[in-house]
Amino acid sequence: MLFSLTKINGQESLSSILFGPLDTSYEPTKLVNAQSQALLPTGNFEIVLDNRSNIEGDEPQVRLDAKYGLSKYLTLGVSSTNHLGTYDISAKTNILPLISDSNKHSFTLIYYMNLGLHTEIDIKFDDSDQLSFFHQLIIDPQLSSKFSIHLLPTYIHKNIADTSEVDTEKDEEGRFTEIDPNFGHPWDMMFLGIGGSWNFSKSIKFIGEYFPLINERDGSTENVGGWALGIGYYTPFIIMQLQLSNTLHLSERSLMDDVGIDPPNGNLHLGMRLSRSFNLKTNYDN
Repeated sequence: MLFSLTKINGQESLSSILFGPLDTSYEPTKLVNAQSQALLPTGNFEIVLDNRSNIEGDEPQVRLDAKYGLSKYLTLGVSSTNHLGTYDISAKTNILPLISDSNKHSFTLIYYMNLGLHTEIDIKFDDSDQLSFFHQLIIDPQLSSKFSIHLLPTYIHKNIADTSEVDTEKDEEGRFTEIDPNFGHPWDMMFLGIGGSWNFSKSIKFIGEYFPLINERDGSTENVGGWALGIGYYTPFIIMQLQLSNTLHLSERSLMDDVGIDPPNGNLHLGMRLSRSFNLKTNYDN
């Protein structure tokens, strides 16, 4: 049955859901690159479009992200990014209600995980070579309604190292049968991030984040870190965010690729994000 574009039995039409004013309580689920403490309410969808580029003329990066609030404690997501032909799935949950019966906590503890499939990575062993795993805790001490500070410990793992210079045997299909885990790009990296936001007014928010690498990179002691700044502008219909970052790529493993493996080259990358939420559960019901 086709959706009606008029109001039926007191229910909002599909057009009003898609193009009507935003719910004033909606908060985006990301800061800039990192996750925020926000979860989607039950039945809410979030659509996010990201674009980022730099003055050096590199290929513009694009990411389309869709999330759904399965419950007030669990948000699920899927996304697509042009870097490495990436498709991923994610889950985000509020941990404290799962381990404590109390409704009052002095802080919020959120866990976010992401499984990425990078279809443009060459396979050396098997299809799992193209997988990466991203885990992040969001610790929010709930300072005030205007200010927020998040502690963001982050762990990233990818399943394959660069074996282009490894002299080892291959099977009949040309895939490596052995690999030195100490060779090439690190498989595991840890960052201790910090992020925050300031509600300057009802329509303008300033956001910042910094992610220093806390484990060694290829034996190097060089201090490296990824950072990003953003200005969010809240309109009645959509949230726009202007971004400035030293990381170019938009997939979850970008910290590993842009900071952990190769030190930042000093280039600045400009980006823009459009975010919108829809509540089909309460506004439209067949």
